[in-house]
Amino acid sequence: MAKKLFDEQFELAGNNAVFWLSTAKTLRRSADIVFDAYAADLEKLHKGVSTEGLQNLHNLELAGCAMMLYGLGIENLAKGLIVVRGGPAAVTNGKLREWPGPSHSLKTLLNNTGVQLSEQEEDLVARLTAFVLWAGRYPIPKLAKNMFIPQRNVESPDGWPPLPFSNTERETYGGLFGRLEEEL
Repeated sequence: MAKKLFDEQFELAGNNAVFWLSTAKTLRRSADIVFDAYAADLEKLHKGVSTEGLQNLHNLELAGCAMMLYGLGIENLAKGLIVVRGGPAAVTNGKLREWPGPSHSLKTLLNNTGVQLSEQEEDLVARLTAFVLWAGRYPIPKLAKNMFIPQRNVESPDGWPPLPFSNTERETYGGLFGRLEEEL
């Protein structure tokens, strides 16, 4: 009896966009807390405080984790939109479906929602994907060629390793998150 109830709850949660939205908001709030700690220490560093007393800057670790959480927030919104727009059910027969495209590809997921991205948002989504795949979790990707992310604003033909938000990119993220949230 309990198994049937849990199976029903599993399917209900997976196929209801409210749960995807709730998780996206939680991930974003968590990312904000972590990123703000990093940004506060970065600001202190710019004001001349020694790095010795700053715990949140070491190798950009916190910023990478925050970026991973921001990316996972977008992933949850995209999956929720796919569910809402009548895509295949997220859960069938007690199993979460395989999503389109390569694993955690935010661009592929967003393309499947029909949401149009600006060039700036596309560059940001490419970087967020790198943080979700590896830069927020591991010191290196599985393949050396994945170390660099092509970006329109970077002069290097190979791109640049994924970097955390700049001030304007955090606003861009907020705008994209808000648009996706409104569509849910």
